[in-house]
Amino acid sequence: MNRFVLLFFLGVSLVSEASEIAYFGASDEIVSGSMDCKVKTNYIITMVDGMPEKYSGYSDHFEVGDPLLLEYLFSKKSGWIRFGIMDNVRPDVTGSMVMARNVMSREDFKYFTGTAGGDGAAYTNKFGSLWFGSESIRLVSTYYNGPDARLVMKRYYKGDWHGIGTLENSDSLASQTYTFDCRPIVDNIDTIFNLMKKMFKK
Repeated sequence: MNRFVLLFFLGVSLVSEASEIAYFGASDEIVSGSMDCKVKTNYIITMVDGMPEKYSGYSDHFEVGDPLLLEYLFSKKSGWIRFGIMDNVRPDVTGSMVMARNVMSREDFKYFTGTAGGDGAAYTNKFGSLWFGSESIRLVSTYYNGPDARLVMKRYYKGDWHGIGTLENSDSLASQTYTFDCRPIVDNIDTIFNLMKKMFKK
């Protein structure tokens, strides 16, 4: 398959980590973690004159085998959380090409409950939603200027996770689906999950 030569805007101009911390609480004690992820597959589907076209990727964008960085932060005091995945190899003007990211405040927390995938905390705001569990994570990001992004992740062995990401752009009728496999750099998923459980579960 050929690579899609038209550039598809994926980098999202978001406020910096320092600004987020200042907004949600400068005195917060932050627990953070990260994963080193590798792209396993990458497909682009677009419609041109009523016909579907399939590509192996976007020009100047990640390819199969490339690394992605997944990062997350949680406030022990305020209960806000930031979760996202990005391409640091090909940065945009913000310093990294963000594939999917959202910031949720304590006011965005909706409920803590159990599912077939285990217990988890559910957040929702006007920019999307986040389900953060001990065994599964789901993220939806909706941007005013840019594609809608989704991540679905599951733990499959100790600190190892794998997942599927999608990006959809209604303006260009293009959809990207990529899969990735992750290894922990700093593993605080269980620490944050237990903090959430203590903070939110009734």
